Amino acid sequence: MASPSNTTMEDLKTLILAVDSKVNKFNEKLDTIENKFSNLVQEVKQDVTQVKLDVSETGQALKELRQDHDELQRGVEAMELNVQSLEVEKFESMRQSFETDMKNLKGKQLHLEKHDRKYNALVYGMPEK
Repeated sequence: MASPSNTTMEDLKTLILAVDSKVNKFNEKLDTIENKFSNLVQEVKQDVTQVKLDVSETGQALKELRQDHDELQRGVEAMELNVQSLEVEKFESMRQSFETDMKNLKGKQLHLEKHDRKYNALVYGMPEK
């Protein structure tokens, strides 16, 4: 067996060192990529947490708005009932007032008719035309 020559060994050593250098560079790049990816993942987690917080706050605000809306709607319904009640009372009062006025007018009419008949002159023996 022949011993490998020094140049072959040197070439092999150079090749191994070059591969080792490339592997180290690859590892450095991989570490850089891994760090960037970890940072991105962390940012995404923070963003997701913020979005969850915003959604929670929005849900709470929506709940409060619904409660306010329901309260306002109940208030409007109560006011409508009050207005209807007042209208009914007003119409009833007006009806009673009209009835009273009608009775008074009928009484005055009867009084005027009696008064008109009372002061008519009666003439006997003349034919009516």
